[in-house]
Amino acid sequence: LFLLWSGDLINESHAHIDKFEAHYNQKYPIFLIWYLVLIFYAFYVLTVKFINETNRNKKNQILILSFGLLLTNLEAFVFGLFLPWILGFY
Repeated sequence: LFLLWSGDLINESHAHIDKFEAHYNQKYPIFLIWYLVLIFYAFYVLTVKFINETNRNKKNQILILSFGLLLTNLEAFVFGLFLPWILGFY
């Protein structure tokens, strides 16, 4: 979080006519790994709660929450963090 807030993950960013370019620091993959760790930790916690829950309605709610967590966060990771880093532009 310190690297993110201090601005050390992105060296330079600028906008051209139709394109926004960003040049990332070498430490950026550490941030990507940390993001994935948090996603999988949250999924692990929800899986443990799902297994231990006896109420069927709460199990369904946990299942829907897990699906939403994985869908939205992995999509945000791929299209918002990973691909711009690989391609160099948004």
